[in-house]
Amino acid sequence: MTSDPDLGKKISLLRDHGRDEKGVVVDWGTNSRLDNLQAAILDFKLSKFEEDIARRREIASIYNDAFSNHKMLTTPQGPSNGDHFDVYQNYELAAENRDELQKYLAEKGIKTLVQWGGTPVHHFRKLGYGKEKFSHLKKTDWFFDRCLMLPIHMSLSDDDVYYIADRIHAFYRR
Repeated sequence: MTSDPDLGKKISLLRDHGRDEKGVVVDWGTNSRLDNLQAAILDFKLSKFEEDIARRREIASIYNDAFSNHKMLTTPQGPSNGDHFDVYQNYELAAENRDELQKYLAEKGIKTLVQWGGTPVHHFRKLGYGKEKFSHLKKTDWFFDRCLMLPIHMSLSDDDVYYIADRIHAFYRR
């Protein structure tokens, strides 16, 4: 729902192949509906939703315990810190010497990701933005120079998570 009828119409067109209320294509649009196979997978995953969230929070807790007092790492805010809900889709921390750490972890068989290649949205020139326009977002820029996503998925054992934490500590001890 929106109070802007033009925006509402545009959104309706976008979500249904650009078709208007009569089914006539009048603009660009898309179809993001689930097919039967995707729906069946989602149905299965939803049956384990609470279990998956609990496991992700367990993994995040191990990471938080391992890194919370590390002077080269800044951990994400947890679900018990403040009034919000976090399922830990990602575990993203800020790491000094991020690029070197990422390379080191890759050599140890640990795959990590840097969100959007380390470029915050307000630097995307193709979207009409640029660093100078948002120079006041210093904390965001600071974070994107350091952001690193660690593995957090249902296949990780506690031993895997401790291995990852130990490799990160080993990197900073060098």
